Amino acid sequence: MKSIVLLYLLFITVAHGESVCDAISFVNRAGWGAREPTSITNLTTKPLSLFAIHHAEDPPSCYDDESCVERVKEIQIFHQHNQSWVDIGYHFLVGENGKVYEGRGWDRQAAHSPGWNNDAYSISFIGNFSTSSPNEKALKTARSWMNCGVERHYVTKDFYVITHRQSQRPGYTTW
Repeated sequence: MKSIVLLYLLFITVAHGESVCDAISFVNRAGWGAREPTSITNLTTKPLSLFAIHHAEDPPSCYDDESCVERVKEIQIFHQHNQSWVDIGYHFLVGENGKVYEGRGWDRQAAHSPGWNNDAYSISFIGNFSTSSPNEKALKTARSWMNCGVERHYVTKDFYVITHRQSQRPGYTTW
């Protein structure tokens, strides 16, 4: 009887397989010590079919958990205090340590690109990539996170990706 139960559990595990989302190291807002937003606006329609890719020019790139958490906190402080936004502007941030940090998450409107904040999910790479690309670990993580969004039905299967520069008038941003 024990072997039948073990065989059944093995079958269930193989049949369901691992989710692409399970393979991603995700740090929620509590995990990086996010401040509370001053207000919340939920996205009105989902799934979305667009990702807008950004980079956080300052602070610099991060390669370990401690520095990435510090960078995300710095970005949130800059957005709330200098930009007067209600929260960090991005839905998600990706460090060169290969982790995804929750900004506003899948359900909230962001403040990443005027005119696109209710129509596109934003992913910001932590660091300045004007002269070089994010490392392979960060790029793979971002792509996996996009696929996770599809798997969880936040994003359409036929989504497309643009850079922040493509979403704005010439000269508005450098990337």
